Amino acid sequence: MEYSELKIRWLRFACVFVLIACFLVAYEDAVNAKSRTRPVTSAKMTGKSSRFSLEDPRVALDKITETKSAKEPEEKNLPKGVAGSPYSAEEQEALNMVEDLRKAYIENKHRPDGYGVEITKEIVTALGAIKSRRSVKFLTNLLESNEENVELKEDMVESLRQIGDKKAVDALKKHLEYLNAKKPNDPLAGHTWQGWIDKTQSAITELDGK
Repeated sequence: MEYSELKIRWLRFACVFVLIACFLVAYEDAVNAKSRTRPVTSAKMTGKSSRFSLEDPRVALDKITETKSAKEPEEKNLPKGVAGSPYSAEEQEALNMVEDLRKAYIENKHRPDGYGVEITKEIVTALGAIKSRRSVKFLTNLLESNEENVELKEDMVESLRQIGDKKAVDALKKHLEYLNAKKPNDPLAGHTWQGWIDKTQSAITELDGK
């Protein structure tokens, strides 16, 4: 009887030991996996100036995503004859960040690692989330460019809608004309294209109403 009880105790001890060991191994793997997939820092790409032009695209994407909670300050002017900047240090940092996002679009577009599409898309959506009125001209120039991907242009349409500046209407109308003229006859492709047409028309209507 005593032998049986001792055996049971040892079995229990062994089970607990194995469970703890498994937990520790799993925890260590999770920590290591996290460090492998989401490093905290990454060196700046050679010859680039934007803080978002980083060698590790995962770090760049994380840092760009973090900017979406920022707030771009309204245009300010100092009274005539007053020297200095009308913006606080926090507001100036927001302005510098937006400028860096625009730089990063150009600097990351043709990345050798192939992550240019993901990073430029995230930058476009970030400018919309920030409601960056200073980026309207930048986005409309991209929208009118023949070098930009039509799928990415739909993200530009949405960002311009979010920003809400009527200055974007003319560029949106030109884009709508292009979409209507180039709509494919294939039913499946045409369905997707029609969604882009409707989205662009909706953005124009919304901005025209402001």
